[in-house]
Amino acid sequence: MIISDLSHLEPISEFTDILGGGAGAAVGTTAVATGTTTSTKSIGYTTANPLPWGGSYALGLGYAQAVGTGNNPTATTTASGAGQGDIVLVIPGTVNYNRGSSAVSKSGVLVLALDLP
Repeated sequence: MIISDLSHLEPISEFTDILGGGAGAAVGTTAVATGTTTSTKSIGYTTANPLPWGGSYALGLGYAQAVGTGNNPTATTTASGAGQGDIVLVIPGTVNYNRGSSAVSKSGVLVLALDLP
């Protein structure tokens, strides 16, 4: 079979070119809590877009929160990220504290990647 008209594949080719040579970002988050009462929350967001003058950027945000209360509570969170591009910035952070019969942990990460034209 010979296919001579492949014009319907053009949008896929453009999309693949952006992904193949562009910026990328990935985030991962976890939240674990133990105790009589527990609450956890974990959120991740990533996007990648072309820039008007050529090149592309990618942004990733991640957040995790864990709270445990009662007898011997624990709370643990992690947030990590990675980026791909000519310029990559990854900023992670974690805060843990215990107050009386409660344990709290919060983590966040910001990933910014820039692929120059």
